Amino acid sequence: MDKDKVLLELNEDKVLIKNKNISSESKLSIKKSLKISGSMKAKDLNSVGVSNELFKELRGSSLLLLNEENGHYLHIALVPKNIESDNVLLPSYVRETLDVEIDDSVVLLVNETYSFSNIAVQKIDEIKEDTVTISSLDSDGNEITLDNFLYYQFFNYYTGENFIVKKKHVLINPSLKPGTILLNKKQRTFLGLELPKFIDNAYWDEIVESISSDNPEDLELLKIAYPTDDHYLSSSLPYEVRSKVQKLIEKYCPSKIYFAPVIDSFGQKSKRGLKCIADFYVGKSAISLLSRRPYESDEGSNVVRMSSSNMSLLGISEMDKVIVSYKSKSMSCRVLKFDDNAAFLETNVPTSNNYAIGIPAHIRKKLGVCGLNTAVKVDRDTGFLFRKSINEQIIPVVLTVFSINLFQNPEIWINIILSIVAIPIVVYLNLSSKRNSRG
Repeated sequence: MDKDKVLLELNEDKVLIKNKNISSESKLSIKKSLKISGSMKAKDLNSVGVSNELFKELRGSSLLLLNEENGHYLHIALVPKNIESDNVLLPSYVRETLDVEIDDSVVLLVNETYSFSNIAVQKIDEIKEDTVTISSLDSDGNEITLDNFLYYQFFNYYTGENFIVKKKHVLINPSLKPGTILLNKKQRTFLGLELPKFIDNAYWDEIVESISSDNPEDLELLKIAYPTDDHYLSSSLPYEVRSKVQKLIEKYCPSKIYFAPVIDSFGQKSKRGLKCIADFYVGKSAISLLSRRPYESDEGSNVVRMSSSNMSLLGISEMDKVIVSYKSKSMSCRVLKFDDNAAFLETNVPTSNNYAIGIPAHIRKKLGVCGLNTAVKVDRDTGFLFRKSINEQIIPVVLTVFSINLFQNPEIWINIILSIVAIPIVVYLNLSSKRNSRG
């Protein structure tokens, strides 16, 4: 068993979260037991079908399904279905992960979730580190506490768009009004708070239903902005109209951002191992990007696609390697650039290439990225870059060793010590171009 595996145990009406020698029973609560009444096809791998009543009751909550028999669990997203309130429909991915069959039972767990309705612009000093600043009380007056979780997740109530940050990047500011959250431009884009280039059918219907019959001009403006049946934003809208449309959507579907701990990260700590040595010599560089599909021809390969500007920010070239991470899982992949926008749009909804990374389906599955509405972390693979530059280090190292021997010191052990000290310094200086190549 993985020594960092997080275990869930049910004890009467409580859920115990365990990892090594620490535990907590304050974050999860038991909602109810559900019978698996059938299967379903889902847009996202972790979507499950529940009754309309249960969907309305739990919408906006962070949820998990647990197989009490083997302890397997999974973070899930709800989809409303016309089924009984005690039934649930599961796609194949969820059934495989939980190791359950039709007619088995699973337990629905509710994660501690906080809400924010006042979205404001992040302070300039906190933008560079991608810090999220939140009030000490949420919109419902609940006091927010950060416990032994490495990661926390922020997500959009309406669309499920989300991103994950480390605990150290969540700042609680007691001076903020309850329910306030400060986000930078990229974070707002990740959460769908900027004017969307595409609106899916469910969200579209919700906006339209919220518009009163007394405001036909608002509905007309919305249809002008999104003139096609697939609800793609018109590219010819002037700035003033775009601004009006964004305010219109906010008017009828006011922003709601939710925040919850990632249960998988309970009791875990960041692990770098030998990578910290490569990070020191080559220079660490990382960005967050939206998970998207790559070109159709990339499926099945271990190659991801990024924009040339993001590759420059990371200080990498084509066919270098990047480490794509989601929660506690990561994978090293070769990288190619987006050089054909038409090929990108063949497999994706409209998205700015500078916010996106194209990841093949099998890699998304290995990372546990269940949908295309989440952001992942992308680091340049400093270990790969260090190994790639080995040949550039040979001559400087050899010259260093011979230069030390020119002292003709009779004490060979002094020469050895000098070499041991000098070689790392020479390598570090020789790799300065790699460190300076980052944005």
